[in-house]
Amino acid sequence: MTAYVSADRPVAEPVIQAYEKQSGVRVNVVYDTEETKSTGLANRLLAEKARPQADVFWSSEPVRTLVLKSRGVLAPYRSPSADGIPDAFTDSESMWNGFAARLRVIVYNTAQVKDSQAPRSVLELADPRWKGHVAIADPRFGSTSFHVAAMYAALGDERADDYFRRLRANDVTIVDGNSVVRDLVARRDVGRPHRHRRCECRVAGEAAGCDGGSRSGRHGRAGDAQYGVAHCGRAAPR
Repeated sequence: MTAYVSADRPVAEPVIQAYEKQSGVRVNVVYDTEETKSTGLANRLLAEKARPQADVFWSSEPVRTLVLKSRGVLAPYRSPSADGIPDAFTDSESMWNGFAARLRVIVYNTAQVKDSQAPRSVLELADPRWKGHVAIADPRFGSTSFHVAAMYAALGDERADDYFRRLRANDVTIVDGNSVVRDLVARRDVGRPHRHRRCECRVAGEAAGCDGGSRSGRHGRAGDAQYGVAHCGRAAPR
């Protein structure tokens, strides 16, 4: 069996290995790159529509799965493992099943930013006091693109456009993935333009998760950085 997987390898690999051991089926896994999460494999599936190479697509976000359905790429399958999943998280025509959720949070370096000073909303990241000290994953790809789309749906085009223009003017740094944001924050390395590209995207979109992760209570530790599933991060001015 061939599986295209855009979920992070450290998360997906143990699951696939457990399936191989339990079923006796060998799985040939094709992972997406950090730079093109979900988008790369979705485009590959579209290109291979006439001669499919994948049996399973494990996507890390829903939007491109819906596109694949609308383009006639998917085939119906009702997995016995999907029993008990609420109807809101499954396709009525059995084209896909949702089985996991992601948490979008703000990450910040606790050695540099006090909890009382940390932004409580992604909307605050366009504030001038964070200028040059904010990083986000590339909004054209992966779960960040879905976050952007959700922000536009929640805020409306005018308000979302204004936010992203201000974020761009605030010298936001665009990096290749959420884990890169987390690592930059842990190293206090946000805002070094010789290492990372500045935002050159057109206005993209704002967020449904307008409450940042600092309210969620779902934080871990990485060195001296507080983190969850990274959305954006800040390292204090030097």
